[in-house]
This record gives sequence, C-alpha cells and structure tokens, in this order.
Amino acid sequence: MKKVLITGNAGYVGSHLTKLLQNEYEVHGLDIKAPLLEPKVQYPIDIRKMFNGDVEFDAVIHLAASVNVIESEKMPIQYYITNLNGTMNVLNKLKTKNFIFASATSAEKCDNTYAISKRAAEDVVREYCTSHANIPYSIFRFD
Repeated sequence: MKKVLITGNAGYVGSHLTKLLQNEYEVHGLDIKAPLLEPKVQYPIDIRKMFNGDVEFDAVIHLAASVNVIESEKMPIQYYITNLNGTMNVLNKLKTKNFIFASATSAEKCDNTYAISKRAAEDVVREYCTSHANIPYSIFRFD
C-alpha cells in the first residue's frame, strides 16, 4: 500500500482528505494539533522547527500553513516563518517521490502578506523540486 503524508491533517481540508484517502493509502499525518480523524501514523511536529524525516513517502500533500489574511498583516514575520520556512523544512526534511502543495488564488496578485508568503513558497517548491531533487510536483490554488 502506498504511503501518503498529509501535513496540516488536523485542519478542515486535511481532515477531509485523510478520510477520503485512508481506504486506498497508508495515510500519515503531520500537524501540531491533534487531528479529528486519526490516520495510520500521526507525527506531532511543527513545520516551523527543524525535524528529522526518517520515513520515505510515495507522496507528500503539504497543507500546513497560516491562512488568516487580516492576521498576516499584523504578524507578517510569523506568516513568512510558517508558510515559507515551514515549506522549506518540509521539502528539505521529508523524503518523497511526489509533492503536492496547497496554495491560494491570492498568490497571483500578491496584495497582502499571506498571499506573498504563499507565492514565495510556490517559488521554493518549483525551484527545489525541479533543480535540486527532481521530484514531480503539483501546486494547486484554493479560491
């Protein structure tokens, strides 16, 4: 059975995705919060901090992020640390054969701190996956 890791699996989208995939895949979760729906394996890890990823996954679906636009304007550095540095940690520390990144449609305009942090993370995903790791990747933007 293929192993899939969902970062941010305790969130709304992550919990629904866990439920959707758990019958077809060995789902692992990574989140600082306790998930509503327990995957096969849960890692209580904060993506903003350094961690070791000893397990290889067939796919990583990276949903973990800070997402409040108004809050991002009040706490811009925290949004860059979570959304940009956190994404770099996930890419650098986890071994995967495929990477899927959740972004936002506002990343196109980059008109607020949240959008800028997500666009910067998209750029890191493209660069890392193509130039450094040769990992197939997808970026999708929520509306």
